[in-house]
Amino acid sequence: MADRFLVTKELGRLCRWLRVLGYDAEYFEEDLKRIFLVAFNQGRTIVTKDSKVPDSKEVRIIRIKNNNLKEQIKELQNILKLKFEKNNIFIRCVECNLPVVEILKSRAKERVPPYVFKTQKSFSQCPKCKRLFWKATHFQNLKEFLRGVRS
Repeated sequence: MADRFLVTKELGRLCRWLRVLGYDAEYFEEDLKRIFLVAFNQGRTIVTKDSKVPDSKEVRIIRIKNNNLKEQIKELQNILKLKFEKNNIFIRCVECNLPVVEILKSRAKERVPPYVFKTQKSFSQCPKCKRLFWKATHFQNLKEFLRGVRS
């Protein structure tokens, strides 16, 4: 997965969803004067709805037109030919954007509800914020959501 994004503040929800889908998506809240420097130095594509972001020859910019999340994802998918691979879903922390690391199930026991511990086989953790992740109903909900994006 080579696509790396720098997403402006008005697309925060899209940024989180790109992370859920396994893409490296940084949320940019700083002064727009720095956006090109950050994108260039980190090899990122700027994704924005902000009309104040000028065109650039050095950095790729994708201007999102839709307000609806599914339509925004479709736009990116059409422009970049993004693939939503099952193996890449939920591999990044939605908060920190770092790849999550699988942990021993025993290390999650005191941190999750008993039912979750009993019914889930594997757990992952963000190395930075220590948030835990597991594939439960949200995994099935995501598959349903993506069916709507593909249609």
